[in-house]
Amino acid sequence: MSDGVAATSGYTPGAVLCANAEALWLKGTRGDFFFRREGIERIRRGGMYPWFFTGVRLQHHIGAYPEDIGFKPLVGNTRALLAQLQALGWPVH
Repeated sequence: MSDGVAATSGYTPGAVLCANAEALWLKGTRGDFFFRREGIERIRRGGMYPWFFTGVRLQHHIGAYPEDIGFKPLVGNTRALLAQLQALGWPVH
């Protein structure tokens, strides 16, 4: 999990992502973030930092949350995670 200030790393899960068609919840050592669908602008593949394009970035408009929130699947891959989120109706780009 990344919040724009620091990132978790290693083989111990640093966060858990739960999602359904109405809400996303990312809970980890860097914070606890709950998003309703209207709070998310888009979900996309992560950039260079911190996981060399293997994470997921959540772009949102919730002022109380860090601007940059990211997540990297411990098991599986980013494309599969993005496909599952898109199948739930989330704005994946």
